[in-house]
Amino acid sequence: MLAKWKLGPNFIDKDALQASRGKERSLITGIEVASAVAVEPGARVRVNGKDVGVAASSTYSRQLMKSLAMAQNPTEQTDVGTQVEIIDGKTYRGTVVSMPFYDPMRIRTYC
Repeated sequence: MLAKWKLGPNFIDKDALQASRGKERSLITGIEVASAVAVEPGARVRVNGKDVGVAASSTYSRQLMKSLAMAQNPTEQTDVGTQVEIIDGKTYRGTVVSMPFYDPMRIRTYC
């Protein structure tokens, strides 16, 4: 889900930016990866055997005890719960999750 845009009255090209809303070709997506180490940035993201994106950033979170990645995926592959594969020399399973990854107050609900 996209956050609401808060553009001031003097924002240059405000009309053009608002007209492009909803026409994005890709979005940055959070992915929990089934791996004990972080995958390499640039790793391929696949859905149903088809390459759909690239891991832009990744880390292993000792706080959450999970490997996490942010990937640039097409908008149709960004729904929370989408199952993906991460190809980084090895193949890892992953799940699209909402960001931020860490929810210290446990306010966010999961499906």
